[in-house]
Amino acid sequence: MELNLRYYKATDWLTLDFDYAQTVARYVENPTSGCTHSANPTEDVACTNSYIPNSVGSVISAGIQVVAPNGLYSTLRLRHFGDSPLDSNGTYWAGNTNILNLGLGYKQKSYKLDLSLFNLLGTTASDIAYAYTTQYPANGKLLLGTPLNHEC
Repeated sequence: MELNLRYYKATDWLTLDFDYAQTVARYVENPTSGCTHSANPTEDVACTNSYIPNSVGSVISAGIQVVAPNGLYSTLRLRHFGDSPLDSNGTYWAGNTNILNLGLGYKQKSYKLDLSLFNLLGTTASDIAYAYTTQYPANGKLLLGTPLNHEC
């Protein structure tokens, strides 16, 4: 499902934009689990190994831009990535991420000055996450990530 409000010019100095996408990604047939799903993934909660690793459930992008007649302008952008499964049985999940960026500037006919401030919220989420078995150090002790409680 997607919802878009692309560059809506509310006034001559104010522009808004908004995008939202929601997915429910599941394997329809997964040979490793012997599981076959119905057309509605929400009915298949009891079936294991149906998650598609790293499939983000929701994505939001929203922004506001203000432009003054004297050439000053500013933008504020929010990006949200919902949590995503890291393995096919849904034991390990990467949490959601929110990133807020600010832009300030001044524009004239012959030049443009621009200042961008990234990650105003100080988000420390990983750009990419995996769940896999590893052995470190070589003492043979098995290490695995921490499971997150997640409702389907």
